[in-house]
Amino acid sequence: MRAIAKAGWLVVVTAGFASMGVSFGAEPAVVECRWATGPITIDGAADEAAWREAPVIDNFAAPWEAGGPRPAKTQTRARLLWDREYLYFFADLEDADLFAPLTEHDGRL
Repeated sequence: MRAIAKAGWLVVVTAGFASMGVSFGAEPAVVECRWATGPITIDGAADEAAWREAPVIDNFAAPWEAGGPRPAKTQTRARLLWDREYLYFFADLEDADLFAPLTEHDGRL
């Protein structure tokens, strides 16, 4: 993932989302990543005030499908924030195709 600081408060993220299937057509996706206006706790909940200000990224696609990219069958909503030390990524995903064929503890998936 590549992040570029702009205007002191905006990061434009491009390459990573293109490989994840965020699509705006033939061009790589450009999404807004806002400055975290307060501390972010890594706890699996996006309940800090800063997350409410982060734009939602929800135009994910499945570029690996035969016949070309198609919109994702299940919904994914992601948000990005950054501060002087970290780039924060929060996602709320649905995945009907999630499976794990291995049963070994800490096995390679």
